[in-house]
Amino acid sequence: MDGARFANALVRLNTTPAEMTWRSGVDVLSFGATKGGALAAEAVIFFDPAAAACFGERRKRGGHLLSKHRFIAAQFLAYLDDNRWLTLARHANAMASKLADALTAIGMRPVWPVEANLVTLPRALDAKLKAAGANYYVRSSDGLGIGADDVLVRLVTSFATGDDDIDRFVNLCARSVTRLRVAPI
Repeated sequence: MDGARFANALVRLNTTPAEMTWRSGVDVLSFGATKGGALAAEAVIFFDPAAAACFGERRKRGGHLLSKHRFIAAQFLAYLDDNRWLTLARHANAMASKLADALTAIGMRPVWPVEANLVTLPRALDAKLKAAGANYYVRSSDGLGIGADDVLVRLVTSFATGDDDIDRFVNLCARSVTRLRVAPI
């Protein structure tokens, strides 16, 4: 299982790590802490110890054995302490929900539920937002049935996203939408 956003999925689904992994048939979890605020800290968890037999050697051959890796791995102590990893994930998810709700309120409803963190925007709005300094990813929308006048963008919140970040972006969107309605491009 790719666990880059394992904590986010876990708290969104309101389940346990066991239910989401080995009890569901997952053999190996790549448990990521980087998207939760750590610096390059990732762990690989084998639920069947026999499957890990050659992993140390494979890790070396793949160039993933840093000489001071223990310093990177030490971040897990703070990340997991007092369920900080879940607190950070809950915050990121709450910010994603706030963003989706605020965009919906100004007529920019997400294409999929907030778990996907994707929102479609009109191309003209996309151009205005980028000109005003907004920073986000435009994704390929081939085969998704998104109109030619729209683009698929990926808006992602994190442990560090604040209410003011959401408010600034949504206000920028609202101003840009108003300008588009008054003077279409």
